[in-house]
Amino acid sequence: MRKQKKMFSTILTCTVMITMLAACSKSTPDASTAPASNAPATAAPASSAPTAAVDQDALYFGKYDPPITITTVRRTVQGAKYKPGDSADENNWTRLLKEHGIIIKTLWSQDASEFVNKMNVSIATSDIPELIPQINSTQANTLIAADGILDMKPYLDKYLSPQAKQFLYSDPAMMSGLMKDGKQLLMPSGAAEIRQDAKSLYIRKDWLDKLKLPVPTTLEQFRQVSDAFTHQDPDGNGKDDTYGYGIAGKDNLILDWGGLGGFFEMYKVQPGPWYDGTLFFEKDPSGKAIWSGAKPAMRDALSTLQDMYKKGELAKDFGTVDAGGKLYQDIIGSKVGMFDGRPWMPNWPLPDLKSKVPTAEFIAVNFPSADGAPTKPYGYIPGNVYKAVSKNTKHPEAIVQMINLYVEKLFGKTAEPAKYNSIDVNDAGSQHWAAPFILEDLYVNSKNYTAISAAIKSKDASKLDALQKGYYDDILKYQADPKYIVGWSANQTYSGAENTIGKHYYEDLKESDITKNLWFSFPTSTMAAKAPTYKKMAEEAITKIIYGQLPITDWDKTVASWNKLGGDEILKEVQSQVK
Repeated sequence: MRKQKKMFSTILTCTVMITMLAACSKSTPDASTAPASNAPATAAPASSAPTAAVDQDALYFGKYDPPITITTVRRTVQGAKYKPGDSADENNWTRLLKEHGIIIKTLWSQDASEFVNKMNVSIATSDIPELIPQINSTQANTLIAADGILDMKPYLDKYLSPQAKQFLYSDPAMMSGLMKDGKQLLMPSGAAEIRQDAKSLYIRKDWLDKLKLPVPTTLEQFRQVSDAFTHQDPDGNGKDDTYGYGIAGKDNLILDWGGLGGFFEMYKVQPGPWYDGTLFFEKDPSGKAIWSGAKPAMRDALSTLQDMYKKGELAKDFGTVDAGGKLYQDIIGSKVGMFDGRPWMPNWPLPDLKSKVPTAEFIAVNFPSADGAPTKPYGYIPGNVYKAVSKNTKHPEAIVQMINLYVEKLFGKTAEPAKYNSIDVNDAGSQHWAAPFILEDLYVNSKNYTAISAAIKSKDASKLDALQKGYYDDILKYQADPKYIVGWSANQTYSGAENTIGKHYYEDLKESDITKNLWFSFPTSTMAAKAPTYKKMAEEAITKIIYGQLPITDWDKTVASWNKLGGDEILKEVQSQVK
């Protein structure tokens, strides 16, 4: 299951850190003027472009002689098992880099729960590694303000291999969004294509069929379905124990699956933030940038939610419901008929429902429309954490070479998946995430869908890679044995069959269907600093309004308060930079 990284951290004291970082700053290497020692000894001369394949190999995969050292830090993986003699610092990946004269020195390691705090300490004490594998928006803005991050654009332009460039720049808009003043200061970490976070309405198709109801496409039909799922005993057990729409109000009310993000998008509004604190901005009819949460339609959406709550279509305690607990239990317990989901639902929690109720069938569809115009999912810039390179790095081109080697050994002509992309749980050192620099393929899921669904249709798996072939085999096993839950998950994601989740996300939904945030970039320091305050006040106001404890017009008061606390300042930042 793909877990989203929620990286809100304590705001650092920027003035102190800027002083510290500036004090230890050194001159910055330049890709065109860097001395010969900054490039592999076998690389092509800097003054001329490679003219033969051997020159290209030297430029992209050359060897340093004498060897160089690159410092980094590592976020450990809980439960990782290594074969005898291997470790996080000594494995197939580090040995590969040593063969190319690159020695990796890990300054410190920390598990996910404390990694952000440990990185904060490193920033505060100016103990920054050369390769920074993961920072959040607050940390990134602090380092950028201190002029502590190197512009990697000239090195990427010169040393990045063509195949690696296809991966890193697969979403050019995203890479542009991680630039500042024409400088490539950040690179994505843990990002996926924008469709991966599109909000879709998950709905019990077997309940619709039992009650002879159509898949809702309008707000009126949505309300009819919600009412029927609440009052017409869709599970047929003779008890009044079901409800229409599930909400994880404790932790996911306006962020992540099980929240209200998709519901609000029925009204063409989006008050929810992204994981890095970025709010959603769009243009009004006059072309002026506005914050989506301030649009008048928010009141209409809140009015509908308040009415649904009064009629029992929402859980009475939705405000204290958590996504991984109570909502999960209601989904697998056949208590709720609709919720806001993501494409990884076939991996969790739906298999647990399928195991309990084999006839249960959730489908994913676009959210209905409140105004008759088709609803388009709202999308933020993919990812919410980043990679960066310290400005004190002596060999920035070596980090680009690490990217090249990663892509080559996983996807290139000399790829060795058994050695570098293994699925052996007892040999973590041969898995892709053991590499010091991991470059994710943003489109890996949709590529797998296209390849596997085509193979299922043609009954020819000869063009599939090892991972895809595994999913293919699971689907065939499921078709022979519908009780095979692992195969059911693969079938839902990759088979291309009608009404499957994968077909909705990777075939029916096009990337062009996404309404992209006008601010398609990492957040400013103001956004990152103010985000937790906004999220808390918005969640409190929305919950109380739905409960009927506050009038709907109180949302206007919340907007006014937020504007005074930082909303107006952030909007001015957006309006000044987005034309």
